Amino acid sequence: MSKALSLFLIAAAMAAGCKDGKTPSSSPDAVPFSELAWTWGRFDGSKAVLDAPRISGLAVAGTAHLTFKWDVDMAAWGYADGDPKGVACLFIKRDGKWVGGKFEWVSSSRTFRGMENIRAGYAGWDVKAVGAADSFAYVVVSKDGRKRSNVAAWRQ
Repeated sequence: MSKALSLFLIAAAMAAGCKDGKTPSSSPDAVPFSELAWTWGRFDGSKAVLDAPRISGLAVAGTAHLTFKWDVDMAAWGYADGDPKGVACLFIKRDGKWVGGKFEWVSSSRTFRGMENIRAGYAGWDVKAVGAADSFAYVVVSKDGRKRSNVAAWRQ
């Protein structure tokens, strides 16, 4: 293989997210966390760093509720199973941007969250925008805003 071709392949691999030019990086986030705009909910979790909790299987039923699965719960944060200290944060894709924020508290024992707060316009939530959305992202943030789960996503 020529040196020019080798350099091209390494550059292409790095551009695709490879750190060493050999294997692609694998993010646990279905949506890049940095793309989430903390618009509603009066909570800014934008500086939270990825930690142990993992979620998957997100499904959203319009503005009624969402369900998800805990692959790894919030015990690593010292939260008891039924202790609602996690900040449930939902985002919708609107005009090409991910907007949303806090809408509820969540515990590790809960895999269902109603959207009553969103429907009530809690802290600026736009229920019409949520009702019209077809792409959703969900992340759980520690109550101090320092740690977070991965970001799960769902599309109708």
